[in-house]
Amino acid sequence: MYVLPSQPLQGTLWKTHRAIFQEALKSSQLKDPVPPIHDPDGPGPFIRSSSAGHDAAGGVRSISMYSALSDGKIECILVHNQEDRDGIAAILGRTTVKSPPAKADRPKILEAYRRGNQAQYINTNGGAFLQGSLKYERIWLRSDGVADFSTYYPEGYAAAPVVFKHAGLEDGRVGSWKARGQSQIEIVRTEGVPAEVYERDDGKLRLGGSLWQPMPAVDGMRLEGRWTVKTPPGEAQPPKTWIGFKKDGRFEDDGILDYVSLSDLKRGKPPKKGAGAYELRDWTIFLKYDDGTSWSTDFSTIGSDIKDDSAILFGVFVIQKE
Repeated sequence: MYVLPSQPLQGTLWKTHRAIFQEALKSSQLKDPVPPIHDPDGPGPFIRSSSAGHDAAGGVRSISMYSALSDGKIECILVHNQEDRDGIAAILGRTTVKSPPAKADRPKILEAYRRGNQAQYINTNGGAFLQGSLKYERIWLRSDGVADFSTYYPEGYAAAPVVFKHAGLEDGRVGSWKARGQSQIEIVRTEGVPAEVYERDDGKLRLGGSLWQPMPAVDGMRLEGRWTVKTPPGEAQPPKTWIGFKKDGRFEDDGILDYVSLSDLKRGKPPKKGAGAYELRDWTIFLKYDDGTSWSTDFSTIGSDIKDDSAILFGVFVIQKE
């Protein structure tokens, strides 16, 4: 590990970080390096980029760099060869910086769109089932100029710390946007790739033959009833679990959150079962159990109308109303 000298910012954090990493990659003299992977979800205040290539002897060598803002400058840590990701995360995750940037408000989602349906619709005896996970392609246009294409946030957008590290990333998962008059939106997905121009179409977005539907906001939404995971007859059945909501803001979980959190291995799981209060905002559901435990995840309704709560999404898991 090498701590590089402090350097002034040249544009955004990501622009400066990329330029320094490219120089470091060039100086490493690795042959045929793979395209860098840029990761905003670094430990603590850090972002990370990595690549790998062949050394003079033909062996594979990796290189990565962690950067953070401190006292108005960029601080970089360069790591050559195999890195202990867990060990580095334990150190950098506890790092504090001098004169950190003023705490910014979470960027607002000004417009939200989605398309696609990777679930399978199966008709049996006249009944329709949503099977498996469902991952919409999303476009969220944020107040900080970020075009967010994230499939979902494990903690939910309103609780995810990584959103503060997105500006300037432009890696295909996170880009930038600006309005072009009243009828068009210009979106850059990846740095160096020409912008895409979307047409506004009666509340929707159109790019060529692709149509993006508006996502109904869930802020302040109140649910009433019970929801469970369902699969068609004859298919492997998940554990019989459910979650119930009331319009007074209370919920009771009979194990479904333990089930849907199986795909999230980076943070603590919710209680096996429990009850408490819930809140919905910014496509995030906040759950505060009566024992004081708090948990949150990505949340949206399936249909185009917020009143259609016959199926909802917790993360990427479809939960249907009983």
